[in-house]
Amino acid sequence: EKYNLGLMLYEIISRIVLLVYPLILLITWAQQVPMSHEYDLLLQTFLNNEGMDEAHLHHSVAEYFKVKSVIYEEASWLERHRVAAYVVLYVQFLQMVLAFNVHPRVAMLTSTVQKALYNMMHFFFVFAILFLMLAFMANFLLGGRIHIFGTFGSACSAQVRMLFGEFIYADGVEVLSGTALVMYWLYAVSFMLIVFFTLLNFFLAIIVDAFVEVKESCGQLRCTQSFFKDLWSMAGTLYLQRKYKLPASKRLVKFLSESLKGFEALSKGSQTDGKFPLFSAEAIRSEFGLTESAVCHWLCRVESMSTVPLVHYHHDDVDEQNEREEPPRLAPDAIGHRSKEGQVGDGANIVNTELM
Repeated sequence: EKYNLGLMLYEIISRIVLLVYPLILLITWAQQVPMSHEYDLLLQTFLNNEGMDEAHLHHSVAEYFKVKSVIYEEASWLERHRVAAYVVLYVQFLQMVLAFNVHPRVAMLTSTVQKALYNMMHFFFVFAILFLMLAFMANFLLGGRIHIFGTFGSACSAQVRMLFGEFIYADGVEVLSGTALVMYWLYAVSFMLIVFFTLLNFFLAIIVDAFVEVKESCGQLRCTQSFFKDLWSMAGTLYLQRKYKLPASKRLVKFLSESLKGFEALSKGSQTDGKFPLFSAEAIRSEFGLTESAVCHWLCRVESMSTVPLVHYHHDDVDEQNEREEPPRLAPDAIGHRSKEGQVGDGANIVNTELM
């Protein structure tokens, strides 16, 4: 199995953060003074005033500010944890997006972004240069006359609003005349043609092209159907595994992989000598200590999940042409694997299965 080291590290960090932060929150929350007690302290600073002379008033004001400091510290604690909770939620949000990779048909988002990432990097490079250059021009030429272009930062902010179509006729343009008016409309038309119409549509085209490519690749998959059918199939497979005491998936994958390596190591002539030289059903039964009924049900399950004929039957006493009979297909759908030709069975053969 191949792992993406970066994603694996991110998942580990995400789980550690999700475990540690609630503990920190609960511990610090338990150390906070209840708000009702703070209210009582604040109220008592005035109710317990024993006199109106300068000394007593000074004491009351000092006690008041002590309580206020406690309240301020608690408000600051609350704001810090609000920010920390937002960071934790955002980390979990990214973790949820990455979790969509569990199934190719729900991985459209991440697959599309990954496919379009290279082109988007070049797009954002060009976009940033043109956007910042136009913002500098607006600030330099029009900042003294139109307040929204008064600083470079405000010019960038105004262009973002223009990018979303909020306005094109800025406040204060009506007082411009002569050269200043020509400069504004030259800037505005350039921004609309280059950034709003051209670059934005370039960005949409990059995303759409990547999505179409991902969709076509998913349409060519023979190993999966819909996400919900695969969930149902997983439940059925788990039930079958428990009922007939089938081996764990890792053991079965290891056995099939080793059989595939042995099959590929054979000479080309050995693979076409009239037999089906991957392995027999008896080999499965003896390897895992299964009953014939369990092997039969497992082969039927494999056949029902395949998109191509997996299990074939042949007999040694057939006619002189040694015809091989193909059993009826149990289902035309693929649920979880791809296949190549090979053998399973004493008197039966199976397409070499590559479990995904």
